[in-house]
Amino acid sequence: MLHAICAAILFALIGIDTAQAATLHRLPLAYVPYNINAWKDASATTGVDVRYDNITIPSGSFYYDGHRGTDFAAPYGTTVYASARGTVYSTNNVCAPNGGYLGNPCGSGFGRFVAIKHADNMVSIYAHLSSVSVFSGSITCISGPGGKTVGVSGNSGSSSGAHLHFELRINDLSGTSMSYDPFGGTASTQTWDYWYDWAWVSDPLRPGFNMHYPVTTCQP
Repeated sequence: MLHAICAAILFALIGIDTAQAATLHRLPLAYVPYNINAWKDASATTGVDVRYDNITIPSGSFYYDGHRGTDFAAPYGTTVYASARGTVYSTNNVCAPNGGYLGNPCGSGFGRFVAIKHADNMVSIYAHLSSVSVFSGSITCISGPGGKTVGVSGNSGSSSGAHLHFELRINDLSGTSMSYDPFGGTASTQTWDYWYDWAWVSDPLRPGFNMHYPVTTCQP
């Protein structure tokens, strides 16, 4: 909970109303997906990639410059859950569920997707799905390995393989809307974390080290 308190303080310091900045998110999956593929893009001028927590990793290993979100290595058919309570903002369920290729414009590149608007006007996006489970109405957030199902992972839209793309944008889905990777850190889009809670898990890139990773606990 300490990081959530720190986030609220940071929001206050930069002039954002904490009543409108209180939505934090759970992992939108039931488990930590190995191989973990959930890093913020931040390529250094040296050609060495920098992870959201400022750890350098081999260039091109887990993300690419210009990527607006987090990719989770979720095999085709993995259940995807709502990350926080909100209201269905937009959905698309008409793209080929396994017809992804880089540059595929279907669903504005998201393929089959669900977008949920939250109390702070942030919109969470669950993209490249193979099927969509919700189309309208209010969405609850349920803690634990289960949750409120929003869809099933796939390889639709602009995608090179089955995974879940998770992203946060302010207000809407337009290309000009500011977007955030939920991970905070010196190499991320923001210093604060948008995850409600996290656990320490083994770092797949640094044997013997741990990293923080979102858990499936919902914000009260």
